[in-house]
Amino acid sequence: MTVDLSAARCQVEMAACTLDSMGIAVGILRTEIKPTGEDFGTLRHPLLERLEQSLWRPPPRPPRPGKRGWAIGGLVVALAVGLAVLLAFATCLRDDPWENREDVTSLSIADRSGCIVLAGGAVVCWGTLGDVDPPDEEFASVSVGSHRACGVTTENAVACWGSDGRPRAAPAGHTFVSVSVGVDYACAVASGGSLHCWGPGLGDARPPGGEFVSVSVGVDHACAVRANRHVECWGADDAGQATPPGFTFGSVSAGRHYTCGVRSDHGNVLCWGTNHSGQASPPTGAFNSVSTGSSHACGVRIDDGVTCWGSNNFGEGTPPDGNYRAVGAGSLWTCGIRGDGSVVCWGQ
Repeated sequence: MTVDLSAARCQVEMAACTLDSMGIAVGILRTEIKPTGEDFGTLRHPLLERLEQSLWRPPPRPPRPGKRGWAIGGLVVALAVGLAVLLAFATCLRDDPWENREDVTSLSIADRSGCIVLAGGAVVCWGTLGDVDPPDEEFASVSVGSHRACGVTTENAVACWGSDGRPRAAPAGHTFVSVSVGVDYACAVASGGSLHCWGPGLGDARPPGGEFVSVSVGVDHACAVRANRHVECWGADDAGQATPPGFTFGSVSAGRHYTCGVRSDHGNVLCWGTNHSGQASPPTGAFNSVSTGSSHACGVRIDDGVTCWGSNNFGEGTPPDGNYRAVGAGSLWTCGIRGDGSVVCWGQ
């Protein structure tokens, strides 16, 4: 009796790892076992319970479409699982960034979930959104919030999905160019520049009127770039996160009680709001884009490299070298789209 080790190694790529009470790395496997002709469902390894109680976790990792299951005979299931767990044990000793080789056009991550748009328009999500199927549409972009996501389709409609059913679909009667999702709140910019928001997340705060080119929703506030490139913010402002400086901006990103934007005239990043970890103290230099997380932020420089600032307790602020198209900062982790369309993630 033999076991295809290549299949086992394929599954190890989706293994997670944790530390036991003695500080020893333990491999955790959760995979679909599909013997030929019959689906036995999902195998939940007993050690998986240890992962849920762990103080250390690897960064959430996008699944590989088409590699969710593997066909083997029922009599070798136990042996295959054992081999995979042993292999996973070895991989847990590494702390390398995870990389996906799919061709990705859009990326968005939140606290413990993320979504990517593949070159053909399909959306793939993982983490807390991994068990919720996105709508069967072709998407141009995606935005992820705490427990839900929305995307702009190739027909300029907004479609939303999530574990709690909110926020619901964008207001009808419009086509949209962008969308941003926060905590129980979302906003979208219509094709004509009007701003439309929905959800109870910001209480009685209402979005401003006028013509806008982009919007970003944070934890308790939101900011948008007007057609004249000035930034307007609304929502909570206890740390000054909704009080932008009077410059013009090409883009803006609202995070957890702070905001950062790329100035349209010089390309440098300015941030305002809470700064307990240095997340509102960006480095000098010119940037193409910026993304704010919980306590750290990252930006793509004009030379296509990525620079991060703020918290770096778990490696979330240490990007791998290389050229990037885009970057997304989460809570304790970060992901970026490389120049070749692949995605790499780092942190926890």
